[in-house]
Amino acid sequence: MRSRNIPILSISQALAACGPAAVSLLGGIVGSQLAPDPSLSTLPVTMMVLGMALATIPAAYLMKRIGRRSGFMIAA
Repeated sequence: MRSRNIPILSISQALAACGPAAVSLLGGIVGSQLAPDPSLSTLPVTMMVLGMALATIPAAYLMKRIGRRSGFMIAA
């Protein structure tokens, strides 16, 4: 008998994988409608990507020092 968790986790993984693509696509479209200057339309998505990139190294050092479980609990 298959576990009920496997289909739930599979659907959750598929939805989570669609999130970044949807943010990138819709962020530019919505930004072009809201921004006063078209060159600023992708600025929010750009800042989000840069913020995640800049936070990666400190997060890695923190998890190396206190452990992954504790690091993920702090991030959550």
